[in-house]
Parts: sequence; C-alpha cells; structure tokens
Amino acid sequence: MSLSLEDINVSLSFTGALDVPIIQETSLSLDTLEFVWGLNRGQVMSYFNLVPGNILRLQPELKKAIELEKVALCPPNAVMKKLAALQDRNMKQPLSKRRMFTEVSPFQAYEYRIVPVAKSVTLYSRDPSTRKVSILKGTKHSFPSFTCEANPAFVLTFASDGLLNTPKFVRTKLAFETAPDDCFRPWQTLAAPPLAFYEGSYVGEFGRPVPVKYRDQLPKSRPVPMVVDSDESEESFEELQPTLKRRKVEDVSGEGVDAAAASDLVDSVEAVLMEARRKSLREKRKRL
Repeated sequence: MSLSLEDINVSLSFTGALDVPIIQETSLSLDTLEFVWGLNRGQVMSYFNLVPGNILRLQPELKKAIELEKVALCPPNAVMKKLAALQDRNMKQPLSKRRMFTEVSPFQAYEYRIVPVAKSVTLYSRDPSTRKVSILKGTKHSFPSFTCEANPAFVLTFASDGLLNTPKFVRTKLAFETAPDDCFRPWQTLAAPPLAFYEGSYVGEFGRPVPVKYRDQLPKSRPVPMVVDSDESEESFEELQPTLKRRKVEDVSGEGVDAAAASDLVDSVEAVLMEARRKSLREKRKRL
C-alpha cells in the first residue's frame, strides 16, 4: 500500500499535518506561469483554494526541508516530459493557439517519489494504523513513493526546486534525465510574456506589477464602460450594475478602505445615481 505524504517526515517526531497551499497569491512569476500553461492573466487565482489539487498535507519539519531544498517531491516522469513539451510549444504559439496545462496534467491521484537531496537527510514513515515509526528507504533503483492528489504541474513548479540540484547518480536512479530542467526553462529564459498577454489588463491588476517595458502601454486602472443615454433602457443599465459595483469596490478598496466599508459607500452612491438615472428616463419618456 502506498504511503500518504502526511505519514512521511525527516525526523522521528510526527505531529498534526499542515494543509499547505502550493500556488499562492504571493508566488513568484505567476504571469509567466499563466502564459506557458495556456491560461489568461489572473486565471490561476481560481486554483488557489482548490482542494485537493492545490494542497500538500505535510509534517511541519518536512515542509521546512522542502523549502530549504533538502528534500524534493518528484512528479511522474511522463507528466514532467509532457509538461515541458507543452510549455515550450506555448511559448512559441499565438495566445489563442496555446494549450491548457490540464491536457497533460489533469486533476487526479498520482504516485510521486520523495527524494532526499541533502545527504544529511533521513526519511521516516509512520504506519497510519499502528503509528509505528520506521526509517523509510527506497529500493536499489527507486526512491520511496507516496500517493497524492496535488496537481503535478503545481508540485513541480513550487515544491521540487531541489531536483535541479540532484547529482548525476540521483538523476540516473530517478530516470528523469533532464525533465525537471526542461520544465523550469521558461523561468530561466523568458524575461516576460509578450505584450499581447497583458492586453485587457491594467497596471497593478491582481496585485501584481507588470513588466516595466509595458507600463506606458497599459491603462493605470480598469476602464469602466460608458453608459450612453440614447436608445438605452433602464433595464440594460441595471444589468450592468453588478459589474460596475464590483469594479468600483475594487478601486475604493485599493485606496486602503475596508472592503465592507467600500461596498457600503458604493451602494449609497449607486442609489443616488440610480434614482437620478430613473428620473432622467421618466422625463425623457414624457417628452416623447
């Protein structure tokens, strides 16, 4: 029976496991990630709270060892090779021709290997039934494995940096040759996605900066659609209100105002504007 990741640690002491998000709002180079994974700007945010696809359930000490690149989580070789090929393809294609990363890395359970990159690291496993702890060893030709539903693309990008530092004999044992290096290539060779990737966006959107070379070519804030009086019905204007309110709340909140207070402020302003709009329409109808 394959182990769960929460039953693996770098010490004999096992505590309550942590649910650790893999891709987070503070993760670096999200624009590059979205571009090479076939996503639109900001689309990766829909995966932030995805369980279990964006969660690693870890012992606290193992979490720290991964962050220090003393331990690495190794996704299946086949997925890494396909992901590297998809990323390379997407970097060369027009935006509309890119393919989604989920075509080669769908959300499902996978068997991973856990690799002690640092020689000083010893892995331990805990029997989920008896709670007995023992040293975890792999075979002569493979490292220990575990089953996890976290997406391999997420894990490879944010929990596998240590794979880049593995010596030749480890790579031979893992049999992945250059797969991790190939997957990390976009972050090493791509200065920034093309300008077309940012079209329709604005400076500071999603709380992220944009490349300096594009700042003068993008709006400073999200443009709000103009509502034209002619041939405009009261109903069509009201249909726009949820979108207009959301954008205005975002703008007010961006100035440091609490989101709830910003929403109340926008509501009161919208009420005044709506009543003025309705009065204008009534007067216009009387003249017809």
